[in-house]
Amino acid sequence: VTPSQLGGAKRNYQMSVHAVESLRSELTENALMIALAENEVEQGILRSPINGTVLEILVRPGERAINDGIMKIADLSTFEVVAEVYERDIHKVRLGQKVQVTLQGANNSVTGTVNQIGYLVKKSQLFYQDAVADRDERVIEVRAKLDGAPPKNLKHLVNAEVRVRFK
Repeated sequence: VTPSQLGGAKRNYQMSVHAVESLRSELTENALMIALAENEVEQGILRSPINGTVLEILVRPGERAINDGIMKIADLSTFEVVAEVYERDIHKVRLGQKVQVTLQGANNSVTGTVNQIGYLVKKSQLFYQDAVADRDERVIEVRAKLDGAPPKNLKHLVNAEVRVRFK
């Protein structure tokens, strides 16, 4: 081997070592970029705090998020009804009391149990079709959890108006 060949081989070796170090640093940089991109994807995933059913989508992809949230979601494995009880009758309601809930226009009813009695006296939120009804009547919200699994017809009637009869 001539001295010039030896010098050329040493230069090629040093250039190769430099190229390998450059590729290693590029690999490290690319691995960091991949980790950053995966982190951004993970943060962009919308996760529900509950297992439930999407009732309404309020914002579509590309739209600006609003104060009301992105979607309405509910756990439809159990149902709760909110009854507006006149303040003059609230003394008749107690926790654990049984209720009978009837959907407007339906023949069948379901039973439930009072699990919460509100503290605030409010104006009624009901829409009255009767022109002579007292619209300024004061009410207290009473919540009752329905017994057992809700009937399938109720799952598509979230926020429907029902009649609640206290037993």
